[in-house]
Amino acid sequence: MSVFIAAELVLFAAYAQALPDKVTLSLAGTLGVFGFTITAVSWYVLERSNGYLEAYYGLAKARCSPQDLAIFSVKIERIPGTGRALAILHFAFLFLWSLLVLYYFLILWILATKG
Repeated sequence: MSVFIAAELVLFAAYAQALPDKVTLSLAGTLGVFGFTITAVSWYVLERSNGYLEAYYGLAKARCSPQDLAIFSVKIERIPGTGRALAILHFAFLFLWSLLVLYYFLILWILATKG
């Protein structure tokens, strides 16, 4: 999971470095498509990992003694869950990459209809 987030941050850094000089059409298209793909795959891996984790917790619950079942209901209420933070991060990156891809296709459409 951290590999995907690191890749997204590297792409974001490349985009941020290009901003002062001007984002070229090819850079916007490349970063947008790669960023969107990496974010989508990262979200898929996150959801799949959560599914496995829930299944493992279910198996562990079924095998433990009744006195130990309280271990599985521990929740920290004051701090938002990691899942929510990761979802916000993924949606923010999806929004950024979607904007870059839309910018790319908008410029291509403008260039195609100009001539």
